[in-house]
Amino acid sequence: MPNPTSKTPAEPPKPPQLQPDDLQILQRLASDFLLLTDEQIFQLFPERPPRAIKRRLDRLVDLGYLSRRFPGTLFLSTIRPAYAVGAQAAHLPMLDISNSQGLARLQKSRDFSDAALAHLLFANFVQIKFQTAIHDHPDYQFESWTSQYDPVWTRLNQSGFNLRPDGLAKIWKSNKRFLYFIEADRDTYRGKHLEKRLALYARHASKYPHSTTFEFKHPRFRVLFIAESVHRAKRMLKAFSPHHPDLFWVTTWQEFSEQSLLQPQWRSHDSSVLHALQDPCELPSEPPEPPSPPSI
Repeated sequence: MPNPTSKTPAEPPKPPQLQPDDLQILQRLASDFLLLTDEQIFQLFPERPPRAIKRRLDRLVDLGYLSRRFPGTLFLSTIRPAYAVGAQAAHLPMLDISNSQGLARLQKSRDFSDAALAHLLFANFVQIKFQTAIHDHPDYQFESWTSQYDPVWTRLNQSGFNLRPDGLAKIWKSNKRFLYFIEADRDTYRGKHLEKRLALYARHASKYPHSTTFEFKHPRFRVLFIAESVHRAKRMLKAFSPHHPDLFWVTTWQEFSEQSLLQPQWRSHDSSVLHALQDPCELPSEPPEPPSPPSI
C-alpha cells in the first residue's frame, strides 16, 4: 500500500523558452562574433524593432545566456556596452559548443582592453556590412569571413604568411568570386611599420615566393583599408604608391558607413576615379617583384 506521506520526486525545471531571434543572436556570438554592441545586433536583424531586441537582450542576460560588458570610465562616451556568450549558453544543444569552449569564449571577451575592444567593434561593423549587403544587392552572395582571431592565421604564420589582418572576406557578385583582406585602420601602423605590412601583402600578391602554397595570389585578392579620417586616407594613398594600384584600396569610415557595400567608394594611388569592389582586377601579365619589407 503506498505511503500517503511520501512525495513524488520533483521534476527538474524546464529550460526557459527561447524565441527564434534569441537563438540567432546566440548563434552569432557563439560562432561569428566574439562581442557585439546592441547597435550592431540591430544591424544584423534589421527586420526586428530595436526596442524588441533590447528586451530580448536583457532577458538573455538575466538567464545567463549572454554576458554584458561595460567599458571603463575613459571610454564611456565612445564605446557602447557589448554582449558575449554567457556561462549558461553551453547548455543549449543547438549552439554546439562545449562548456569549456563557452567559458573560454566568455573569458576571452572579458580579457580585451578597452582600446582593443574599440578596434574589435570597428572591425565588427565592417564584417556586418559584408554579411548584410544582400539587402541592397540581390545578386550578391556572402561566402565567408575569417576574423583576426581565427586560429587559421596562427597556422599560416607558421607557414610563412606573416600577417594577421582584421578579416578575410570572400564574396560573389554576378557569379564572380572576390577575396578581400580587410584592414580596419585606426592609425596604429605608421612609417616603416606600415611599409613593412604593405610589402608583406605585396610579396604574397606576386608570383613569388609562394605561388602554390597560398590561395591569396593576386589577382585573387585585394587589400582594403577603411581609414578613420580623410587625412589618414590621403596618407595611406602615398604609402601605396610603390605598389600596383589594383592591390591596395582605401576609403574612409564615413564613406563606408553611409553607402551600400558595392557602390564606388574606394581610392587607388594612381587615379581620382572611385572604384567598386566588383571591378575586375587589372594586372599586367608579368607584375614587377614587390619591394622587400624594410627592416625595423
